[in-house]
Amino acid sequence: MTTTSPRLTLVDVAREAGVSRGTASNVFTHPERVRAEVRERVLAVARRIGYAGPNPRGQVLRAGRFNALGFIVPGAFGIANLISSPYGRELVLGIADACDAAGVSLTIIDGNEPHIDVAIRKALVDGFVVGHTGHIAALDPALRRRVPISILDVPAGADVSAVSIDGCAGARMAAEHLVGLGHRRFAILSVRRNPGPAIIHRPRMQPLLESGYQLDADKLRGFADCLAAHGLSIAEVPIVETQPVDPDAGRAILDAAPDATAIFCMSDRQAVTLLGECSRRGVVVPRDLSVVGFDGVPEAAATQPPLTTVAQPIREKGRRAAEMTLRNEAPRQVELPVELVVRSSTAPPRG
Repeated sequence: MTTTSPRLTLVDVAREAGVSRGTASNVFTHPERVRAEVRERVLAVARRIGYAGPNPRGQVLRAGRFNALGFIVPGAFGIANLISSPYGRELVLGIADACDAAGVSLTIIDGNEPHIDVAIRKALVDGFVVGHTGHIAALDPALRRRVPISILDVPAGADVSAVSIDGCAGARMAAEHLVGLGHRRFAILSVRRNPGPAIIHRPRMQPLLESGYQLDADKLRGFADCLAAHGLSIAEVPIVETQPVDPDAGRAILDAAPDATAIFCMSDRQAVTLLGECSRRGVVVPRDLSVVGFDGVPEAAATQPPLTTVAQPIREKGRRAAEMTLRNEAPRQVELPVELVVRSSTAPPRG
């Protein structure tokens, strides 16, 4: 047999080399178990007849493991947006830290429908970290198959591990800081979780977010609780929901709340966009307007002026969630701390 054939198998190699199939298999999968001269004879035969090695897919199917972790992208904006986002980059780095330590690969999966449903059923991974909190029901097939899963920033019941932060406490810290500086006229820039233009909420009795997740509602509640404790009302606060990547986020909130002396942004990416719009309009931060972000991404320290923000351990959050999945731990819920990092984007209001 001297011609290459797509039907060549390990049995063909073993026959040509005069060894058992098990010995030939060990040459490719456990070479340390085979004497050097036998190993070289088998490899020489494989090269001569054109055998490239065992089918990787067949190997992992037989082993029952894929040595890969699936990460389902949060939000509805795809993989490119995740990688370009400062928050998304830190999250992926944390998940990758755990994968590197465990010696497994990382598969990034689009969180949009129908991709998420197909991935949950067919992805060749040993478990999932789910950043997309809008489709909890999509996890049911994997849970029925007992595929390990951990989810970020939302409780999904006692049977699913979750790693989250206290968004309510973080937003309360931001509000306490601004109220303590003397601010009384606020606006909030919230995260729109589905595609579309900015959603403008004028002051009203019951402010409700139209496209946010539970984490966003928790942040709004924390800000409102602080205002109420100081005799102020969230009903008087304009709220704008925009996609974090929206380049017009700053314009939308400044147009909706021209009298605000302080703006709380529910993501640092939005806050950076707002600072850019302030610069274009000649609004001096923090002299004319104080700005607070949320996330604590590294870029927040390099803005002009440096951004005051509620920092969360983004990279640790990703790492912890990945570790819980890879270790197939008993389901548990972990809440990581947040802290207010005060920089130069906040100051007492003028006058």
